[in-house]
Amino acid sequence: MANGFGALSCCYCDCKYKGCFTSRKKAESLYRDLQGANVEVILDDRKERAGVKFNDADLIGFPIRITVGKGIVDGQVELKLRNQADHKVLSF
Repeated sequence: MANGFGALSCCYCDCKYKGCFTSRKKAESLYRDLQGANVEVILDDRKERAGVKFNDADLIGFPIRITVGKGIVDGQVELKLRNQADHKVLSF
């Protein structure tokens, strides 16, 4: 994938929340789409709090973090670049 990062690699965090029965299906679809676009992606679907997952992604050194949370029902995910403080909300 051509971009400013060279070979794109990211940590993809699935942060489930109560009451969302469609989030897992949409999350898995996005994960497959990223793989299909030759994006090196890791799916972190451990039963841990979001902060634990975010901390681990930073410790490993992933340049990009995509977070699927409650915004997924509206087709939105969070994109966080490791070298920037803020995240962006993206629609897909």
